[in-house]
Amino acid sequence: MAAAKHDIVIEKRAIFELPLTLSDDAGDPYSLTGIFLTGQVRRDYDNALQATFHYEVLDSGTASVKMSLDSDVTANIEKSYCSYDIFLDTVGADSSQRVIYGVATISGNVTQ
Repeated sequence: MAAAKHDIVIEKRAIFELPLTLSDDAGDPYSLTGIFLTGQVRRDYDNALQATFHYEVLDSGTASVKMSLDSDVTANIEKSYCSYDIFLDTVGADSSQRVIYGVATISGNVTQ
């Protein structure tokens, strides 16, 4: 499966959710058995970690998942140029695939 590019906007102090449907190159849903997802947001200028995504399986039959950041996490992300990616890892195997990546624009806010 080739990684898809998808730019995102993360609003400071807000819950961020990114729904994904994972499918193979033939378009068939991935089996989520023995699979876990990892993903991070990092600043571009120094590669510093800004946030780590959490994931939730929404429907294992269609391989639908949701990546998210809670509001406490987004409140602490520095407003700077960032990138992110998400990897699909197979438990017990040396298998890791990047499934999505892109620019993570951090949207500031006025209300503190």
